[in-house]
Amino acid sequence: MRARRPLQIRHLVAWSLVATLGCATGEATSSGGGPVPRRVVLAPVSFNQEVPELFEPGLPVLQAEIARYLTSKHCQVREAPSEEFLDLWRASAGAVGSLYGAGGEFKPEKYDAVIRAVLGELKGREEPFDALVLPYLAVRDAPIGRLTARWDGVQRKVRLVWPSRSAKARFPANASFGVSGAIKATSLHVMIYSIAGEKVVDHYGGLELTTEFLMRYGFSDESSSKIPNYIGWSYSYDPRNREDLFTNREELREGIQIAFGPYFRK
Repeated sequence: MRARRPLQIRHLVAWSLVATLGCATGEATSSGGGPVPRRVVLAPVSFNQEVPELFEPGLPVLQAEIARYLTSKHCQVREAPSEEFLDLWRASAGAVGSLYGAGGEFKPEKYDAVIRAVLGELKGREEPFDALVLPYLAVRDAPIGRLTARWDGVQRKVRLVWPSRSAKARFPANASFGVSGAIKATSLHVMIYSIAGEKVVDHYGGLELTTEFLMRYGFSDESSSKIPNYIGWSYSYDPRNREDLFTNREELREGIQIAFGPYFRK
């Protein structure tokens, strides 16, 4: 069994830049008077990111949920093959040149140039479409207050794993357990560009907390743990990576809806 490793975040361009070229912004009508379905090309989630091992199994799940959501919004969705799209991105990025300046600063204009190059290639290969969607999985810091984390439009309860029911029962129900600050969480980051290369949306939607806390306790006369004593019992907690990420479809769907929200409210 492979040992769990601490969550490590690679600060690549793709972690901070999430591109999604969105559906048409207008509400065109067909000859019958009804709305014309939006036509989108959906790129693979995090296609050019080095994704931490913890998240790799969830990428196909998130991809399927994004496609499901766009379809529910009356979009005609064509999913771009992973390797083919990555090759196209690399070729376009190679033609544009480095996205960074001599001092390591990011150049947004270069990134936009890559987007325009990708769009130009796709327009020559694909059937007509209104937008290109490049979704990425982003890792965020979620501030905690009274065991509730809030970030990117959502709130989630911090999960505490107790060794027994009796151990949990010894601690006051309204206590914060000393868990404060911020913990790692995932979000869907969506940037949407029109077919003309105009960025129309740049937005995040919170997905899941990546961490849970394993609670430990023992009898003590002194307050030596991370959490204050109650009735002589000393409590502490150890953070660990969750093993059930991407299984709560309700949370995923809420985050996806928030990420795409500004676009569909237009």
